Amino acid sequence: MKLISSAEMKELDRMTITECGVPGEWLMERAGLGVARAVEYLADLSGYSRLPVCVFAGRGNNGGDAFVVARYLKEWGNDVRVWITGERSAVQGDARLHLIRLMALGVAVEEFATADDFEMLAGAGLDCGIVVDGVLGVGLKGPARGVASAAIRCINSLGSNSPVVAIDVPSGLDADTGEAGGDVVCADLTVTMAYPKVGLALPVACDYVGSVDVVDIGIPDSLADNIKSSMDLIVASDLYGVCPIRPRNAHKGTFGHVLLIGGAAGYAGAIALAAGAALRSGCGLVSVITSVEVASIVAGIVPEAMVHGVSDGNFSQKILELPKFDAVLVGPGLTISPDTKELVLKLIATEGEPLVLDADALNVFAGKVGELAVSKRPIVITPHPGEAARLMNCTSDDIQSDRVGYVTKLAKRTKSVTVLKGAGTLISDVGIRCSINLTGNPGMATGGAGDVLAGLLTGLLGQGINLYDAAKLAVYLHGCAGDEAAWASSQAGMKAGDIINTISMAFRRVVTR
Repeated sequence: MKLISSAEMKELDRMTITECGVPGEWLMERAGLGVARAVEYLADLSGYSRLPVCVFAGRGNNGGDAFVVARYLKEWGNDVRVWITGERSAVQGDARLHLIRLMALGVAVEEFATADDFEMLAGAGLDCGIVVDGVLGVGLKGPARGVASAAIRCINSLGSNSPVVAIDVPSGLDADTGEAGGDVVCADLTVTMAYPKVGLALPVACDYVGSVDVVDIGIPDSLADNIKSSMDLIVASDLYGVCPIRPRNAHKGTFGHVLLIGGAAGYAGAIALAAGAALRSGCGLVSVITSVEVASIVAGIVPEAMVHGVSDGNFSQKILELPKFDAVLVGPGLTISPDTKELVLKLIATEGEPLVLDADALNVFAGKVGELAVSKRPIVITPHPGEAARLMNCTSDDIQSDRVGYVTKLAKRTKSVTVLKGAGTLISDVGIRCSINLTGNPGMATGGAGDVLAGLLTGLLGQGINLYDAAKLAVYLHGCAGDEAAWASSQAGMKAGDIINTISMAFRRVVTR
């Protein structure tokens, strides 16, 4: 889904209302309903049966969305409290209509006209299951000021113990630049309307936006046809239909057979995690070639996989003894050695199925990234910033300072689909297209999470999904699974295996079965 500016969003709203005859009140209703559903979903994952919600509303359209959120949550049986930044009489237009409807339910909307009011609220020891931020929207230019700034500080104070959901953009954030000129809400989830805003995807906004969901509020797609975007945000609606339909008479051979190679002595965990994720991808069969020293360990961790142990790094010979595969992964836990280099070079020199290169399979090409461009088979590479820096003979800081530029360069120079991992994982297709993923959370910064992504991606490729779509689907599901795991338990306590266990739940966002 294309990223748009605040001015473009304002124009889309105008055209929808004036040219398509859709009432602004109705757009606000759809927006608030979408946010309310997101809040309820988080509540279910977090184990709340009767959710206490603290809603902060501004006096403009963002506040109007917040009133709708509060109304739905109240109607669904939740305890809701609402604070407005100023006097209720200052709320006008469509927002006022929704304020009146909210108050008709008996929800008290408290007026906080001064910064002192919000400072007192922050120290009042409120019981907030989830905090909803509807103070400022995409129209903000410059830093938040006065009572709005105080409300933001209050939200962040409450957010130290409660999840925060921001409506459209975190209050105080510039929707176009992603910059924080002053106080900015630190959200766990940003539910944005119609189209994601450019600023949400910029690295400078990373610490404020959390994960990002997009709500369809009824703006016709045709109105955005002329808007150009250099980068797309990966969203669920873009991934509908990517997974193959599973026929009733299917068998395990119907959905592909993938091969995973890795796991040197002492490194059983990496290849076992990759195999576990591949088994959750929907593919039918998973084979593993690993060091004989760890083969029994890997087989014990993932009994559904067919595990073959080899000695002296004799991977190439074992590959020849096995049947044809639909996708191959090389790298997790493999370590750098002459055998690793020989294996990887043989694979890229041979025509065949898609090949995913991860971890030490990428380090073979440190400083020699051009050698990947001669691969006779389609490849996907999945470097983290450190691996990308070794490939490009630069520093990790260089990569992080221009992630879009470097992922594009890597894709062009390797003639691959390149997945640059990190907060805001990027995907580039031979340097032509570029997509960003904004699902996931800091709890995924743990050993083995990258191995899970590599295995999941390989399993999707094995089902015949094209490289770019498989990469988009893999990073989106990987992030969603991490979010599911974090909401159900915690970010701090997450391990890579937790991500594998929630992949099946994450699939429900893009498939019906």
